[in-house]
Amino acid sequence: MEMLTIYLWICNKVHHISLPKIKFRNLKNHYKTIYQKDYKTNEEDVNKATFLIFFSVLIIFIPIFFLIKFDFVLISIIFFTLALSISYRFNSYLFKKVLKREIRLNAILYFIKVNFSILKESLSKDSDLILAFIKLIKSYRIQISKSFELVLIKIHEGLIPETELIRIITPSLDFNNYMKNYVLGPQISENLVLEGDYNMLERRFKVYLRQIETRMSLVFFIGVFFPLALCFLIMFYRALLYFSFIFLPFFFLLINSLFKNLIKNDGFLFGLLNNHNKLEKRKFSAFIFFLKNFAFQLQENSSPESAFLYAYSKSEAQLELLQTTFKNQINNLLSLSSTFSEMLDLLKQQMKSIRYYLILDIIKEIVKNNAFNSSKKILSILNIISTHQKLEMKLETVMKGEKFKVFMFLFLLPIIIGAIGGLFPIFTLLVENLNLTELIHSQNLIELLFSLDFLIIYFVLLTCILISSYFFLKVINSTRINTSLAFIFIIFSLLFIFSFYNAIFLL
Repeated sequence: MEMLTIYLWICNKVHHISLPKIKFRNLKNHYKTIYQKDYKTNEEDVNKATFLIFFSVLIIFIPIFFLIKFDFVLISIIFFTLALSISYRFNSYLFKKVLKREIRLNAILYFIKVNFSILKESLSKDSDLILAFIKLIKSYRIQISKSFELVLIKIHEGLIPETELIRIITPSLDFNNYMKNYVLGPQISENLVLEGDYNMLERRFKVYLRQIETRMSLVFFIGVFFPLALCFLIMFYRALLYFSFIFLPFFFLLINSLFKNLIKNDGFLFGLLNNHNKLEKRKFSAFIFFLKNFAFQLQENSSPESAFLYAYSKSEAQLELLQTTFKNQINNLLSLSSTFSEMLDLLKQQMKSIRYYLILDIIKEIVKNNAFNSSKKILSILNIISTHQKLEMKLETVMKGEKFKVFMFLFLLPIIIGAIGGLFPIFTLLVENLNLTELIHSQNLIELLFSLDFLIIYFVLLTCILISSYFFLKVINSTRINTSLAFIFIIFSLLFIFSFYNAIFLL
């Protein structure tokens, strides 16, 4: 069963139950509508379910209160914080899903506007623009396309397009306003509609760039401080040892939440590739290079077919990674087995990406409308993508600058924690005033080495280090995470055992 299904099942179960509510944020009205329309729940049910989760976690922790024999206030604060953190994660789950959809839709909104404006120019004055817009969005492979497909079915059944379109609410307030004020409203100057869209998105991304180093420092601090703090906490409060596993999920959720909210970029800009796959970036750059040659050739008054073939011949070396895809369509064009528009449609299907799909779809409409003047619009779009790629390069530069810091932490963390953690069993014996001369006997030493205390502290600290290291490597988009984690595991294990034996023989 999917996580979302379980989440909504819990929210629906509390719908008719009178429960207190825990509210972490005020939802915008269109978010509330999305909750009801797309997920069949509401803000109140989510807040009631949040209280239920919070209360359930506290109930689970109650037996531990009576088992742990040390500072009751401290352990109460720890468990209350854990319960609050888990309930916050629960409350934020659906909100973040909707927010992610909103960001992605905003990222392609500019291109939707460009495509629709081109489509309008190609239609006659008597054409139904609203119906054309519905068909346009339906043709895209994005989440809201299904809603527009259902609207189209209702229109074919005799319902009014305007009435059905105005009922559509998407996660993007900008998209909703565009439909309301431009598609359904009076016709406004195209320049006013398109002006500043990407300036706003670019400004937002530049803010993200300025803050990224500070955000990384916070993640690094938590990743280093938590294992150290846990290590010393267990040493001074030995009763915590057998419950230390409880802290591991909390630590994972904390650092994962920091990574997603502070570091991970979910795609503010259309020209930004967030998977950090070098191969995919090379493909996209080659594709953009090809389109520039295509646009420049259109300026020479060439036909779209000739310009496409010329651009391919000029870009063949760069298109090595897309060779098979382009070669098939070039052959179709040369053999006259498909028209230029049909060839672009086939190319869209084979590229299998919303970015390629939207760009090719816009080019098809631009060229169909006016091949000669289309070069300016194509170059304008490519300039936007080029700006986004430059911003991406700045982000990569920041990430490269953080690599030294990350590798320093990755090297020092297992050494420090391993050295301190290895002292734990000896520290315990000193606290309990056991006879150390008996301990030095080899048989007793082996028994201590495989004792429950030794194994628990080893695995708890190792897990903390691996969690920190995993997210540190994710921050810098490392491609060798498994190898690095294996190396860290070896360093920690060796230092832990070495520290343990060294302490024994010094005594």
